[in-house]
Amino acid sequence: PQGPGHLPVALLADLYDRELVSTIGWAKQVPGFTDLTLNDQMSLLQTTWTEVCRLVLNSIHHLHPSPILIRF
Repeated sequence: PQGPGHLPVALLADLYDRELVSTIGWAKQVPGFTDLTLNDQMSLLQTTWTEVCRLVLNSIHHLHPSPILIRF
């Protein structure tokens, strides 16, 4: 159930989607990343992107505190 102050799931999904695209773009700029096999690139991204998103959400929350609750 969504009550006052809860971030709608669709908004959170959109945020994660945009952050994933940004993370992929950033990874491609890391020296040596594109030299890895596609499987290794995918493995690294799959195992780390949720942590990157959490860090981004946490930094946004600290920069712009609000009553919005994000629960994982």
